[in-house]
Amino acid sequence: MTEQGNNRKPKNTSEKNQNMDARKSRMDSTKKFTTLLEYLRGLSEEKFTGYIKINFTQGSIAKVEKFEEVLKH
Repeated sequence: MTEQGNNRKPKNTSEKNQNMDARKSRMDSTKKFTTLLEYLRGLSEEKFTGYIKINFTQGSIAKVEKFEEVLKH
């Protein structure tokens, strides 16, 4: 018995390229999330008191902005 859903071979080169692009996109997205988490952990160790704004585009991180007060009382 074989699983046809996950193990089917792409029919043409275009489909192969799309599959490779999708995998690369997932890897890039995972790497971005991992990098962001490491950065946030570093900020918490530095006693960061501002806020972070994260914009997503189709499930991926598009832009990250950091806001922090310059003059504290």
